[in-house]
Amino acid sequence: MPIPRVAAVVPDAALRHRIEAVLDNAGIELVRSAKTPELLEGPGPGFDIAILAEDMGDVRTADVLRRLRDRAGASHVLVIRTEADGHAVRRALEAGADGLVDLPELERALVPAVQALHAGLIAVPTSVRRQLVPPALSYRERQVLALVVEGCTNGEIAGRLFLAESTVKSHLATAFSKLGVRSRRDATALILQSEDALGTSVLTLAAAAGDGSAPEPNPASARRFAPRVAEA
Repeated sequence: MPIPRVAAVVPDAALRHRIEAVLDNAGIELVRSAKTPELLEGPGPGFDIAILAEDMGDVRTADVLRRLRDRAGASHVLVIRTEADGHAVRRALEAGADGLVDLPELERALVPAVQALHAGLIAVPTSVRRQLVPPALSYRERQVLALVVEGCTNGEIAGRLFLAESTVKSHLATAFSKLGVRSRRDATALILQSEDALGTSVLTLAAAAGDGSAPEPNPASARRFAPRVAEA
């Protein structure tokens, strides 16, 4: 099998040297390295795999992955997870990564992961296989997220779903935890970028809410919570 040509986008110089040493010991040349993906877009040696050291806790990292593929010409992207984010694996794959290596396992796992990607496989740690399953959101959590995507405030969501605003906040906190995000902005970005059942179900509810065809809430719940909403 031909030896893969590898490039790396690593802001930290010490980590960049560490990656180069691991690859060199395996006879794999790091043909290009840069601090930012933009620096790989110019003329220079071509490469098959781009290694990206990035905190996948930021859902906007998807833009970096797209840049590596579309502008820098990377056939495969391997992410080195620098933060212990439990949702990073699924998020990285949804954003277009082909593999992931945890930073503490770099010396042991980097070369096998590079070889797997070069062979057309996906490489992720066996310890995180459960994280590849989309989060199981309740119907109410998906309703609340749909209205978040629409741009509604907690008070507006409470009024439209006939819930107490404190209940809306509780649903959001639970949904954010399941999605591995920290803000409405990140939740919206993740949902809009998701092409799986998660994104489809939430966006379908958002469209229904926008055209008035969303299912009516339970009348009993409406009577129970309407006074509390009015007082909020």
